[in-house]
Amino acid sequence: MSSSKLKVFLCHSSADKPIVRELYSQLSDEGWMDVWLDEESLYPGQDWDLEIEKAVEDAHAILVCLSNNSITKEGYVQHELRVVLNHATYKPDGTVYIIPVRLEDCNLPRQLKHWQYADYFEKDRGRAYQRLLASLRIRAHSLEIPAVTPELKPTKREEDERQVAMERDLAKAAEKEKRERLSAQEVNSKKSTGNLLYIAFGGFVLLSIIVVAFIVISNLIPPATPAPTQVIATTDVPAVTQTPTPALSLRIGSTKTGNDGATLLYVPEGEFTMGSDKGNPDEKPIHKINLSAFWIDKTEATNAMYAKCVQDGKCGALNEKYATHYKNPNYANHPVVYVTWNNAKDYCQYAGRRLPTEAEWEKAARGRDQRVYPWGNGAPSNSLLNYNNYIGNTKAVGFYLKGASFYGALDMAGNVWEWVSSLDKPYPYDASDGRENLISSEARVVRGGSWKDDFVRASDRYKYTPSNFLSNLGFRCASSQ
Repeated sequence: MSSSKLKVFLCHSSADKPIVRELYSQLSDEGWMDVWLDEESLYPGQDWDLEIEKAVEDAHAILVCLSNNSITKEGYVQHELRVVLNHATYKPDGTVYIIPVRLEDCNLPRQLKHWQYADYFEKDRGRAYQRLLASLRIRAHSLEIPAVTPELKPTKREEDERQVAMERDLAKAAEKEKRERLSAQEVNSKKSTGNLLYIAFGGFVLLSIIVVAFIVISNLIPPATPAPTQVIATTDVPAVTQTPTPALSLRIGSTKTGNDGATLLYVPEGEFTMGSDKGNPDEKPIHKINLSAFWIDKTEATNAMYAKCVQDGKCGALNEKYATHYKNPNYANHPVVYVTWNNAKDYCQYAGRRLPTEAEWEKAARGRDQRVYPWGNGAPSNSLLNYNNYIGNTKAVGFYLKGASFYGALDMAGNVWEWVSSLDKPYPYDASDGRENLISSEARVVRGGSWKDDFVRASDRYKYTPSNFLSNLGFRCASSQ
């Protein structure tokens, strides 16, 4: 038997949801497991009992998460446990199938006592997690499922630290370039000042010679009879002409830093092609749009950035039942998710910016050459973006440098869907037709696809009501100046 990924079912009590979510994220990040968690895998309208029964039946391994609360409390976890035990009777002896996971010091239920358990205690979760991975690898190998060796795979903390180091190096390089540019400007300024002084000195010498010559000649020529004095009245005073100081030259590749520390990319004024005839009907017709110059964030807004806005009292706190990562330092550089459209709008206002329009977003992602994806026309791959549930979770922003857009924007395909300012209205795009009404409660457009999706073309568009908040929905900001 072989499968592309090891299917893991998480059995748990609702009271233990925060810890189980953390475990779900870590397991999903391994890349070789398909982890089933009710709040991520069940969708509105589905039959709860039927879907859980199917998930347990399909699972290769069951993690039964236990705490004093789940053991003593009557509820759905007991029902799930009965379903799990029933399927366990059909497994061959010695199969690593049910793995009890103690979330705290507690006694195992009688039915589970003959299986070795794993302790996932707060004080030593790193070691416990590695032991748990070892068991899951044994199960994967028995099914001929390739599993990444945990010792060779960087941990989430290591990946985030590498991302921080990379961003620090980029910041240092940008600062060095800025110093060199200012130094060059200073040298040019000194040269210009020296030239002006030289010219002024030369002019002074020439003027002195002319004055002396005039005095000598005046003494040699007898004075002429003075003409009658004539007074001419005039109101014509010539205007003083001032040459305006030229502004800094902005071009593709120009950057600046936002109030929140975000890097903004310059997108020049000009025409681009919007829409596609290869996708959904709402991407038609293809049409050309001429946009004024604008700036767009290089990456999606992160958990750390949003948490700072909440701390400053300018953004609403997210629903902690779902949004557990935005306060977790291990996910500081991941895109913030579970944000509503108003959450996103409030943050951009706090940062001195705004949400991009749908047209601005597509131009920043697509460039001027009507490319299919931000990086070009080549097919998506796991080295270019986080998509198609390959990792099973968000990734730190800016990780996929090869997936940069024409203007240098990162993660404009995959990772998370991104709110834009525009209402969901048919093409052609027209900013004056009411779609940029920021008061309306109608559905708003989202762009870019996410870690869960495989439709990540630069022209793909979807919609959600402004009150929606999901595990794969975030945003980035833009600015007109």
